[in-house]
Amino acid sequence: MSTKDQKGLKRRTLNNATHRSHQNRSRKNRARKAARFPKFNCFLGVDQTGSVLSQGRRARPLQAALLTQSPRGWQLKYVSLSSLNQSEAAAALHLHAGHLARPKLALAVDCVYGFAKGITAQPMWQVLCEASTHGKGLFGRGAAEEFFAKIWSLGSHSSSEEIELPRRTCEVLSRANSVFLTRPFQKNIQTGTYRIWKDLAQDKVDGKSWLNFWPMDAIRLREGNLSIKEIDRPFFFEAYPSLVWREILGSRTRQPERLKVLSTRALAQIGLEVNSRDWAIFHRNPDAADAATIALGALYLQEMNELFEPFENFFDEPNLSEEGWIMGLKR
Repeated sequence: MSTKDQKGLKRRTLNNATHRSHQNRSRKNRARKAARFPKFNCFLGVDQTGSVLSQGRRARPLQAALLTQSPRGWQLKYVSLSSLNQSEAAAALHLHAGHLARPKLALAVDCVYGFAKGITAQPMWQVLCEASTHGKGLFGRGAAEEFFAKIWSLGSHSSSEEIELPRRTCEVLSRANSVFLTRPFQKNIQTGTYRIWKDLAQDKVDGKSWLNFWPMDAIRLREGNLSIKEIDRPFFFEAYPSLVWREILGSRTRQPERLKVLSTRALAQIGLEVNSRDWAIFHRNPDAADAATIALGALYLQEMNELFEPFENFFDEPNLSEEGWIMGLKR
């Protein structure tokens, strides 16, 4: 090897070592910051649906996936939920996480949680409580459109497509649709969000939520404004399956039939292993696969110390307490 080649090799080796050292320092810094937040041993991923039964009097069951920690590694289980409320979540834990002495649950849910700055002065939990009683208890597109029209009026516009709909910062960054978008229905997250909000507010503890909501309550936790009892509540994360498929599993499109291969590869890179007897269900059911994807994505982000703080100086982001954020989305 020539002297020139030797110098080039030495330079590349030093650059690689510097890069690895920087990565290690960055991960240690994230770990130090993450220590102030809860560590979860259960992740419930839920894919939203706006579909209804009995002419809107009932909503269709939700496709979900429960990921639990065990001595044999992480276990992934398919779950169907009639409603996303406290009693259903507790029943799922009782059935599939009985081996855990103290389950610590995070919910990763495919729905919106938050509004663009200036849309409403109401606290989000109050908005959810209003959704739970809106429309004589009916679910579906009509009830959802009516509910969101009350929050943000389209005025004289006959169609929401004619004007610029209000979007949150995280929606602009991720190129996600506004919760106020109603057409085309395939891109409508409004109806499914409405259903999730109605479900969540079914169970209240002295009129208060049974959940903590990220990032709003994470801000309160950082500031020391959550009681020990409140800290023990499950944490809710707004999660988009398409983002996890792309950024964590490395797939530009949803590929349910490859979920096991893609997730096994992604998690192995950070020293994690997930086992499941339900891979066949996830492979043939795209909605269940999306639920599993966001549960697996939440676990991945926790291991990388990026679940609560997806990027450096995240909590300096303006309007977080009003707009919320999407799990795993980076600047």
